[in-house]
Amino acid sequence: MQKPNYFLYVVGAVNPKEHFNVGDLGIGECSFGAGIHDVPYGTMYVIHRYHISNRLKGRQPSAVRIRDIILDFYGIR
Repeated sequence: MQKPNYFLYVVGAVNPKEHFNVGDLGIGECSFGAGIHDVPYGTMYVIHRYHISNRLKGRQPSAVRIRDIILDFYGIR
């Protein structure tokens, strides 16, 4: 099985069943292809795990570091 890619989920609309606010962020791993995906209640920015490991240079990934790498990769901040 291929190792999954990393994603950053940005909440863009209120979901009445959840307790998230517009602008909340979440990261994780997924099998989606790299790119920007419209998903329910937001946008998912997917990056190939190669780009994460290349930027980490052997260090352990943290949620904050992965978030920052994805934001930089897509020029969001």
